[in-house]
Amino acid sequence: MTAAFKSTLRLGLVNLAILALLLLVAEAFLWLFMPIGERGLDKTFQQAIAGLRPVIRYTEIAPSIRARSARVPQKRADTTRILCIGASTTQQTTQQIEDSWCGALEERLQALLGGTGKKVETLSTGRGGQRVVDTAMHLQDVVRTWKPDIVITLLGLNDLALNGGPGYVPRRVETSANKRRWTCATYLQLCRLVAEARAALQLKANLNQGAVVEWHSAGLRNLQSQYKALPFQEAPIRNPDPIDEFRSNIAWMLGYLQKSGIATLVLGQPVLWKAGMTAAETEALWFAVATPAGRVRTSGSWLNREMQRYNTVQAEAAARHGAAYLDLDARLPKTLDTYFDDCHFTDKGSAAVAELVAPAAKRVLDRLPGHR
Repeated sequence: MTAAFKSTLRLGLVNLAILALLLLVAEAFLWLFMPIGERGLDKTFQQAIAGLRPVIRYTEIAPSIRARSARVPQKRADTTRILCIGASTTQQTTQQIEDSWCGALEERLQALLGGTGKKVETLSTGRGGQRVVDTAMHLQDVVRTWKPDIVITLLGLNDLALNGGPGYVPRRVETSANKRRWTCATYLQLCRLVAEARAALQLKANLNQGAVVEWHSAGLRNLQSQYKALPFQEAPIRNPDPIDEFRSNIAWMLGYLQKSGIATLVLGQPVLWKAGMTAAETEALWFAVATPAGRVRTSGSWLNREMQRYNTVQAEAAARHGAAYLDLDARLPKTLDTYFDDCHFTDKGSAAVAELVAPAAKRVLDRLPGHR
């Protein structure tokens, strides 16, 4: 080893030590004076989808958490907190919080409580594409942080449509390797700072392309166009049947809520799907079904029967675990006034959901010790 090489090596090690020290100082500074916690979102979007506001302000008070009146995890003593959980039909990226079914539910319930002096606040959490296994794992952290008195579930469609593709292997909450995904940002402020900067740049780029909201008018048309190009199967055969994963994880989640002492209302997933769909209704569809041979289109009759199978599983699990059940799919009108695609609600549709859910939620509310 030459003297020049040793000198270069020493210089490199000194520089690395200085860099490490600077990073350590920066990390300490951020923790002490500018800590970056989990932040929500407040953005205004434009869209051109029938039945929805053309301009919406999408807000989250924390990542994946939307709320009409709640702002912090701490809850007032005179307030009952209701958490709505699900996927995109609960997140509702195309609606302002007051137009979403969970946000509108708060107003309906408060009206039902009248002059009792009791207050209720609703929160929602969900992400597009999540299956029950994803929701169940996320739910544990949300429950610990936000401490809901009641949970309302709206689940099933993604398990039906997205599971069962090539190489499909059922996932279980008890054994999933994704229970907790630790990242650099879990511990380090510098990583959080970099992540926020990247997210801001990506958000700006997506806004320019009109792609932030997945069901954005241009994106929705593309999804519908891609759907039409898929092969058609009248009655897809899937083996293993994805409903077994759904049954297992719904049971786990409702069991967890029951053991946690949280009252639960299970909603049967409502959909536009039905026998004898009109041409306009068929034109609105884009939810393909995953099969071992790939994604396919299928009939409204098959989809409706399959959704009923999944909702029956939910009803049976609710009965076993002491939860209330509302067959929302049977009561919500299957029209384009209610939905702008297979399952996502128009503003009128969300208002109808809130109207139907409010009495059922009130019955659950009345059974709580503080409301008797």
